[in-house]
Amino acid sequence: MDEEAQKMMEEDIRNANAQKNREYAFEHHPEAFASVDMLYIDCTVNKEPLIAMVDTGAQSSVMSLEFARKCRIDMLMDTQGGGIAEGVGTAKIVGKVWSCDICIGGVFYDATFSVVESYHLDFLLGLDFMRRYLCCVDIGNGCLRIGNNSVPFLPPTRIPHKKRRQDDQADTMEDTNAAAEVPK
Repeated sequence: MDEEAQKMMEEDIRNANAQKNREYAFEHHPEAFASVDMLYIDCTVNKEPLIAMVDTGAQSSVMSLEFARKCRIDMLMDTQGGGIAEGVGTAKIVGKVWSCDICIGGVFYDATFSVVESYHLDFLLGLDFMRRYLCCVDIGNGCLRIGNNSVPFLPPTRIPHKKRRQDDQADTMEDTNAAAEVPK
């Protein structure tokens, strides 16, 4: 048997094992085949409502520069010591807000966050905040617990990227309907 034939046999065995594993999972763990939504909560900064992603994998909390300007806290930003925020992607850190009240579930918390040049979210609540306030991500009850405060996670229809896709689909439907109404 030559080396190429052995590699082909190993690949066939791996594929057969993977198929058996997939079939087992489909029968015993069907939830593994569904997409999983990230966790989001409602909150406000300087009376501006926002949807924040709860991200236990993020070392620190992050706000977009656009939202910092919108809620008028960009004047608090310390622009010394910028850098790069790295995770699934990268973003340029343009400054840091060392202390700012954020309202979650009607309770105000003092938060620190990095401000990034461009970001796909307004605000990401990271481990720095969660450790500071001993938060508990309660998947069973669908909420973020911060002491005695319990804030429900948003349903999928309120999640920013899903809502954007639904809005885009609605716009497409409206455009299609409008085009259909134009007489020839």
